[in-house]
Amino acid sequence: MYTRKGDGGFTTINNLEVRKSSDIINIIGLVDTNIVYICDARRLLSQAHYAHLLLPDLDKIIKIFYNIGSILSGYLAYDANTFNIKYIEDHINDATKILPELKNFILPCSTENCAALDKCRVYIRNFEIELFRYTEDNEIFNDYEEMLSYINRLSSYFFAISRLSMHFENKEEIYLKDIG
Repeated sequence: MYTRKGDGGFTTINNLEVRKSSDIINIIGLVDTNIVYICDARRLLSQAHYAHLLLPDLDKIIKIFYNIGSILSGYLAYDANTFNIKYIEDHINDATKILPELKNFILPCSTENCAALDKCRVYIRNFEIELFRYTEDNEIFNDYEEMLSYINRLSSYFFAISRLSMHFENKEEIYLKDIG
């Protein structure tokens, strides 16, 4: 589908015309990027024997990212209850209990699933940085505090499940100190 309305460098969000180069368009684009990367990780993980442990959470996170895009676009009212930070923290803690203690930097390249999950972590971290900048620049940080905290936890969550995927696949972590 196309409308040709954006050909001149403007687009419409919630009945407001904005430049395609605006910060909010960049932020919404990063939401889409995260959805794509999480969906790709989900696709890869769907074949894993431990998929049933991770896919329900990934599905919830994908839906929350769609909500974030709608909130930032002005189509959905902000509701702090959307962002269940404790749920994510509990899952990070559960994964950490199973995994060996980290004493060195690790490389996220032991398996395709691990790498896909770590890519999600990196893109979420980049989104977090840009979202913090946007909320600070527009003096709306306090309006989105729960969302920002949730995004911050998500990068830790993806780091934990990336390591967990290697554990479930019986792969050893590769430590930075052990390479070349």
